[in-house]
Amino acid sequence: IPFYWGFREEEKHIIKDAPHGEWMDRNRNRLDKAGTLEGGHFVNATTNLPDMWGKGFNGKLFGFISLNLLAGELTHPLFSAPGRRYMVLAAMRLAMLIRIIRKRYPNDTVNVVGHSQGTLITLLAHAFLNEDKVRPADGVVMINSPYSLREPNMEKLQGFGAQQTAEARLATLDAILKFIAAAPNPYPTLSSIALKNCQGYGAIGGPGWSGGSACETTIDAKRIAFNERDNRGSVYLYFTPQDQTVGLANVQGIGWQGVDEQLYGKPLRRTLPLSFHQRIFTLRKRGGEKELIGLHTPPHAYPLLLQGEDTWEDTGLPCLQRMSVARASLEQGKSVMLTAPLLPVPVETNFDADGTVVMPGADSNSGVYQIKDKLAPIDAAIAISNKAWTPESTRHSRLEAIDEAVAFKHGRDIGSVQKALNEGKEISETTHVFAARATDDGKVLVTRSETPYEARMRLQSGGKDKEHEEALSFHSAIPNNPE
Repeated sequence: IPFYWGFREEEKHIIKDAPHGEWMDRNRNRLDKAGTLEGGHFVNATTNLPDMWGKGFNGKLFGFISLNLLAGELTHPLFSAPGRRYMVLAAMRLAMLIRIIRKRYPNDTVNVVGHSQGTLITLLAHAFLNEDKVRPADGVVMINSPYSLREPNMEKLQGFGAQQTAEARLATLDAILKFIAAAPNPYPTLSSIALKNCQGYGAIGGPGWSGGSACETTIDAKRIAFNERDNRGSVYLYFTPQDQTVGLANVQGIGWQGVDEQLYGKPLRRTLPLSFHQRIFTLRKRGGEKELIGLHTPPHAYPLLLQGEDTWEDTGLPCLQRMSVARASLEQGKSVMLTAPLLPVPVETNFDADGTVVMPGADSNSGVYQIKDKLAPIDAAIAISNKAWTPESTRHSRLEAIDEAVAFKHGRDIGSVQKALNEGKEISETTHVFAARATDDGKVLVTRSETPYEARMRLQSGGKDKEHEEALSFHSAIPNNPE
């Protein structure tokens, strides 16, 4: 079931008449035509649960320096954002959905797969379920989670000193994980829905699946034997040390570095339930070989950074974006315990998606590389609303031959020609006329600006020299891989 959540601006505050045709909220953040922003404002992401009741991102450093001027990008402007309580509403709705399923189909298996802020929505939903004494989801997968067990200094500065403590963050996570792990539903047993034990409709596997040990399946045309596992009561964390978003200095989430064995000298991972598992997805090579996913027998101590390695090497990040005020660094020699079960066939991490591998290339010594890709339609639309297009810019002007009867419909002056060209069109398809000259063949040569729609198409195409392509942050690299 796709679960949609996000923010809707109050109708009276929606800006609908901007010259680029995009709708915006009161802070000039681009909205969909329903006045909504799916997933909310990316700048509003939190590292803990209580902050979802708080005020939104204020766009200022030290209360007066514009962060958008310092670090804003065309597709990711750092404008102020509304309060975050829409996240609380999303968590309440998710809890309600699980509650409805539990009431109608008590033994159906419910798994929740969350990405980024969606992982915190999932955790908060379970806090509500626990409060209402409703059985939790059977399994949860947390991908690239910004939930942090640390107290990042940059987060403290942005919050004017107010910050959730590491102890509170751990206690919250531990309580929710224990709630999910406490009483896994034993019905149905896996063996009861194996084909040989299932009369008629209801089997979930083929003749090689027993629901226990010595199962068989075909993967990549090869017959593979494996032991099935019951994941009910489990929570899986998928983390990526190349995640440039969750690795920001003010985030330092577990979706970037996993859960440590210790933090500030106190036990950490071992205090969590045994049903909490973490799996790494990394591009990094060790000993000249790619690190395969699901290769190591758990528990396996994986060193996040060895001697001679650098956290952000070969990512193509500019020097300013590697500075400690921008992004955190992994601790040299520190290991994280990989506890997720073996995969039947270990696989190589592939973050290419539909992009192009650029500097330094897929064969870099570190294994890390930069990927550039064309802008998605929404990213291009955000850029248009953020000065990637201006009404009277001549930079991408166009020359068109238009029938005189059409061009001079309202008169021969430039204003009249512009009126004729824009008549009956959506704002996003209107243009600005710079010059109009009649020819001898009944045509009018019109020099005009590109329309906002044409500008968006140009951005989505990547540009003639790929100048509009953007480097991927790898924050969505796991869900973007169809395999």
